[in-house]
Amino acid sequence: MKKVKINPTKATVVALIIYCFVLTWVIMFKCNLLTSDMRFGYRSITFVPFRQFDRIGYLADYLLNIVVYIPMGIYVCNFLKHKSLVFKIAVIAISSIFFEIVQYVIAFGSSDISDVISNTLGGVVGVWLHSKIKNKPVLHWFNCFVAVVGLPLVIFAIIQTVSVFNIYTS
Repeated sequence: MKKVKINPTKATVVALIIYCFVLTWVIMFKCNLLTSDMRFGYRSITFVPFRQFDRIGYLADYLLNIVVYIPMGIYVCNFLKHKSLVFKIAVIAISSIFFEIVQYVIAFGSSDISDVISNTLGGVVGVWLHSKIKNKPVLHWFNCFVAVVGLPLVIFAIIQTVSVFNIYTS
């Protein structure tokens, strides 16, 4: 039986693409499955960090932001190996700011500085984790896990997004 070899670079790129789709679904659509749960036409911006930290729903949202951005830190380290730590963190923060700007521009939810802070914190955790696993085989398994778990989520998110926009534009 011939052993199948997976090119780590190609596997990482595929996993990154899948992760970006899942990340978009989590951040932009807040994992919502029903159009009635989504906030079309709603636009707000909050510059006071963690203003609603005392509410359980918001605490869960901040924790979710941290968790979903951990892989971003790992991927940034994979692709920007020779860049400084400050540059890597800046890329993570800018990607988070990009999502918040898009949310504001298309009037789809609220843009919040707390999201940028918690996303960036998650990315920093990912950078730290990468420093611990960068020369270990676990990094390859991480990419495989993201691809296997993320692909069905991406397919589901695409189907859901298409159905949401068909309902919204009808």
